[in-house]
Amino acid sequence: MTWDATKYFAKAKRYWSKASGVPRDDDQFLLHVSFFCEFFIRGVLVFKSPVLNADLSEDSLLHAAGVGGFDNAKTVGLRTAITRLKAAYADLKAVNLDPIQVLVDARNRELHGESDEISTQDSNQILPAVYLLAVKGAGATNLDLVDLMGAEDADAALEAANAVQKDRSHRVKSDIKNARDRFYERSPEEQAEFREKEAGFGYAVQTNGTHLKTHKCPACGSQAVLGGKPIGVSREFLRDGSVMYESRAVPTGFSCDVCGLKLSGLAELMAAGLPHEITTLDERDPVEFFNVDPMDYVDTGEIIREYGEEMHGYQDE
Repeated sequence: MTWDATKYFAKAKRYWSKASGVPRDDDQFLLHVSFFCEFFIRGVLVFKSPVLNADLSEDSLLHAAGVGGFDNAKTVGLRTAITRLKAAYADLKAVNLDPIQVLVDARNRELHGESDEISTQDSNQILPAVYLLAVKGAGATNLDLVDLMGAEDADAALEAANAVQKDRSHRVKSDIKNARDRFYERSPEEQAEFREKEAGFGYAVQTNGTHLKTHKCPACGSQAVLGGKPIGVSREFLRDGSVMYESRAVPTGFSCDVCGLKLSGLAELMAAGLPHEITTLDERDPVEFFNVDPMDYVDTGEIIREYGEEMHGYQDE
């Protein structure tokens, strides 16, 4: 017996399902993502060779080679696992997996210490690396990304992975600088007048399904509009006595009416430091969600009797 890649992938799939089902601001989200990353990385290593997953002890190496009876076999630490992953797969060599290592380190400190580490991590900084790992790793091991992550998250992963691999930083930095310079070259009076054009709403959905959310402009600091296409929702959950769900959209464009900055496509948006995902919490009607028929709780006979008594009393008067 030795380590089995399919078992690692099955665990990764299970933890991604747990992560996807909760809102992004839930502490459990990044905790589940951290387990997904660790099991997925080990699965990709074992797919190449179980030896890559073993530490340097003799028991571990023999277990990796398929020799039975070595219950003390140990896997290598994740930092070394990532190093081996990049050495074993040319397509992963240049991938920056540092955010994943930071997340797993934070998880381990939380598991073994008293500090609250997971809640301090920023999913917007971590998820693009996770998505790129999933896309590259699935491709290298012939895994079905949809089966691994679900159709909605697989689409989001592909969008983000493609954006990360496109280097738009130089052009976008130039666009931001030009928009900033144009705005601050105006007189204070003109700046104040243009500031009145900033977006005055928080979140909206257009009739064509486009999600709109205000976001601080990286050029002038005003509230501008970030638009995106819907990509999925979380499972329903209870929060403050209400049935809630999280809507998710992939950003497609950014427009600031104050300084004129416009960005198009996820690659440009991420290069500008804008989020790779738009999320918002919405409320479900509990009657519809629980499929409740109000008439099941209405005694029509009692209503008729009460009505008749009221009418009878009215006629007596």
